[in-house]
Amino acid sequence: MSYVSEKGRQNVHSKRWANEQAKAQRIEYAASLPKPMKLTKAEAQAKHSEILAQRQLTYGVSRGIIKSIDVDDYKIITGGKGISQEVNDVIINTMKKCEKDGQFVISEISDKISLTKTEGTPVLQIEPMANGLLKLNVNTEYLSGKTLEEINKAFADTKINVAISLEEAIIHESGHAISIKGKTGKQVEDFYAMLKDKGLPGISKIALDDGAECLAELEVLRHRGTKVSKALSDFYEQYMGRKYL
Repeated sequence: MSYVSEKGRQNVHSKRWANEQAKAQRIEYAASLPKPMKLTKAEAQAKHSEILAQRQLTYGVSRGIIKSIDVDDYKIITGGKGISQEVNDVIINTMKKCEKDGQFVISEISDKISLTKTEGTPVLQIEPMANGLLKLNVNTEYLSGKTLEEINKAFADTKINVAISLEEAIIHESGHAISIKGKTGKQVEDFYAMLKDKGLPGISKIALDDGAECLAELEVLRHRGTKVSKALSDFYEQYMGRKYL
C-alpha cells in the first residue's frame, strides 16, 4: 500500500474524524457486497490470461484513443469528486504502462481503501479478488482538490516508503500486482502470510516490516534502475519470478 503522512481531519458538522467516517463507510460498503465467486487455481489463471489477452488490444499505436475496462471504471468512481485531470492522467497512464510491463490486469477499480495499522494516509492499494483477478483501490477523498505537485510533495515528505511521487506510488502498487497475479484468494492469503516476517533492511520502514511490501518497494527501485544488494535482488527474483535488472 502507498502512504502519505497527514494529520486527521474533523468534520465541522458531524464532529467525526475523517478516518472514523471512512471506517464506517467501508463497513457499510463491505456488508453490501455479494459473495465472491470462487475459482480453482487453474480457472483463476485461465480467467486472468483471457482478460490480459483482450486488454493487450489496447496497447497498439492507437491505444490512447481506446478505452480499456479500467479507464472506464476509474472515470465512474472518480467522476465529480474534484480530482484534477493531471492527477487522473498520471494514475491511468502509469498503471496502463505497468500492466503491460508486468503482464497483469486491473479488472476493477474502487474508492474503498482497506483499514491499515500503518501510520500515514493510504492513497493507493492493490486488492486481490476471490476470482484470481485484481482491484485497484484509490483514496478519492485524499486526492480531491489537490494538485499533482501537492500530492508528489506529500509522497516525497513521507519517510515510511521509497516512493517520492504519485507515479512511483503506482509503480509500488504494480509490484503487489505482479507478485499476486493469477493467484486465488487462498493462495494470496498464504503468500502474504509466508512473507509477513521476511522483510529486509536497507530500503524503507515498510520493506523492513513486511516482505510483501519489500517486493513492492524493490519494484520502485527496479524502475529507477537502482542497484541493490545481492540479497535484495535474489529476494525480488525469487518471489516476483523475473530479473531485478
